[in-house]
Amino acid sequence: MDSLCPECKSQISPDFNFCPNCGKKFKDAYAPISISAQIVVYFVSLFVPPFGLWYIYKYLKNGGETQKKIGWAALILTVISIGLTVWSAEILISTVNQALMGLNY
Repeated sequence: MDSLCPECKSQISPDFNFCPNCGKKFKDAYAPISISAQIVVYFVSLFVPPFGLWYIYKYLKNGGETQKKIGWAALILTVISIGLTVWSAEILISTVNQALMGLNY
């Protein structure tokens, strides 16, 4: 069922993001959900977590149900990655500290 553009009143399809007549933006475009796009999102979220925050925001804010699932998965991977980074940093600091204490005796 067609609807009307609030700007120019021309008939448009409800799934349009922009009015083809006047260019009025109706809604944010959905984030891509292809397998390759998901691989990039998950890779970035896991291996460079600060940059994964942008994908999390993009998929949770502008997406439908599938996009939100991708955003939540990216959030979980980012949290896991940050947790592993903190844990491994604590182990490294502890090891270096013990090595330095051993040198003092």
